[in-house]
Amino acid sequence: LIRIGDANLHLHRKGEALVAYLGALKINPRYLYPSFQAACILVDLGRSEESIEHFRRVICARPRQLGEDPVFERAASLYAHHSLGIILAGRGQYEEARGLLEGALRNDPSNQRALLNLAMTLSKLGLHQEALGQFQRALDMDRDNPGVLHLYGCALRDAGHFRKAREVFKRVILIDPGFEQSRK
Repeated sequence: LIRIGDANLHLHRKGEALVAYLGALKINPRYLYPSFQAACILVDLGRSEESIEHFRRVICARPRQLGEDPVFERAASLYAHHSLGIILAGRGQYEEARGLLEGALRNDPSNQRALLNLAMTLSKLGLHQEALGQFQRALDMDRDNPGVLHLYGCALRDAGHFRKAREVFKRVILIDPGFEQSRK
């Protein structure tokens, strides 16, 4: 069933791939590669709520429960931590999201998306100084990214640093005059 799932996924038949992976899990629930694939497909299909338990299983996986490739294991763990963190933050579960996003960054400290999602989560928790620190780390990776700068400006504004936020928004508009969010 796993090979059928992989083949269907390769052919962009996500629904059929999902059915195959879920069937494989019924046969061998301890082998978590199908659970990871099912979680990814569920997110792609806009069914994030259904992916939560699959991502949790992947995060708790023991060595070789995802297969024999340690690089894939690490990548799957990173993706599961990051994706579940985003899903839970979207549900307002910021503390748990924070832990998951920090876990993603332990796996890959240079993951800018995880940094940004962690920074936004910290901001939602009211931990503005920590959030600004994470935004700064993300900016160190890409100084002139208007999207990152805009988010940083919003975090500065939320932390009460209005003048500095205004400077950042002006910089965004200089870099990308069409970036409407920074004009508001």
